[in-house]
Amino acid sequence: LWAKLSPTAPNIPEVALACERAGMDAVTLTNTFPAMKIDIETRRPVLPKGGGMSGAALKPIVLPIVASVREACPSLPIVAAGGVLSVSDAFDYFDVGATAVQVGTANFYNPRATHQIASGVVKEILSGRGPTSAQGAVRTG
Repeated sequence: LWAKLSPTAPNIPEVALACERAGMDAVTLTNTFPAMKIDIETRRPVLPKGGGMSGAALKPIVLPIVASVREACPSLPIVAAGGVLSVSDAFDYFDVGATAVQVGTANFYNPRATHQIASGVVKEILSGRGPTSAQGAVRTG
């Protein structure tokens, strides 16, 4: 059982710790961030009840969240989500403690993004350039 934690929680590491204590198998960090876009013609929100921001802009925000949850929960698997558009983005998350990554918005730009990123991660690991984190994407042994 996995919990996808909201980026608006007041203390995400504390929420993750509560999830771990409650028996969650993993947490995903994070969901989209509340956001709004105004239509220039109507001067009204494009989505009447607001929406969520995703994509590349989230990575610098989510990286420290992942690092803080890893510090609070050293053994809890963490799936990082937000701004994974490349192999390099995936390794940035692995290096701060993510166990795996979720590819979302990149698939809108390139339907093969998930496959390409996963293949690239495996290639880097097999060539010895894998994550520096002990939590890394692929465990051997």
